[in-house]
Amino acid sequence: MGNDIKIPIEVSAKHAHLCQEHVDILFGKGYQLTNKAELSQKGYFVANERVEVVGSKSGADFGILLP
Repeated sequence: MGNDIKIPIEVSAKHAHLCQEHVDILFGKGYQLTNKAELSQKGYFVANERVEVVGSKSGADFGILLP
């Protein structure tokens, strides 16, 4: 990838919750994630965009949830 950006995130059930500050860092300042599907929690959605989390031994691709 070239850029090693380290941001603390919490991941569960193959999705990540990001705040706008971290979306700005990962995708560019002011970037707005696009809605792929509404969730049962009112006002929440899963984004089309995804984030790859890489650890010292492995990595995984996760969906992003946002209110």
